[in-house]
Amino acid sequence: IIIHLSLFLLIVLITILALVILGGISFSTLHYQKVEAERIAKEEREALIKEVLDKAQIAVDLAYSTRKEEDMELAKSAISKINDNKKKDKQKLSDKLTQLIEFLKQLDDTHKQLSKTEKSKSQTDIDATQNLIDNMTVDYLKKDKEEIQKKLNKIKADKAKSDKEKADKAKAEQLKNEQTQVINNYT
Repeated sequence: IIIHLSLFLLIVLITILALVILGGISFSTLHYQKVEAERIAKEEREALIKEVLDKAQIAVDLAYSTRKEEDMELAKSAISKINDNKKKDKQKLSDKLTQLIEFLKQLDDTHKQLSKTEKSKSQTDIDATQNLIDNMTVDYLKKDKEEIQKKLNKIKADKAKSDKEKADKAKAEQLKNEQTQVINNYT
């Protein structure tokens, strides 16, 4: 009986030991799976955040290249979807978009002034337009600046030609009046 009891206790101990070992292995496996699942979830979140950030960058770049209102709205929307964990990147893109809006407003103001100058051809408007052109100092507006400057230079040349013609006409009229006065005085 003692042998049986010893054997029975040995079997119970071995079973308990086996259960403890299996429990430990199971717990380890579950813990590893949980840690792995969390790592995968974190990588997926980071990939999604990067994707959203990349889409926002592409949208801002598109707005810069097209200058269309709907592309600027698309960029704003894309920026608003950026996770708050990426505040620095979000702010950088937001500032870049704000800067684009300021550039386009500056360009629009210059075009409006140029239109006014084309109609009036006054020196005051020419000077105001030139001042706005001179303030277009960023590389992004370089081609626009050159185009507007060419148009203004043409207006300046046309005005100079017109002013010269008026001066020549006035001089000719004055000369004619002087000749008429000399003839009237002579007779």
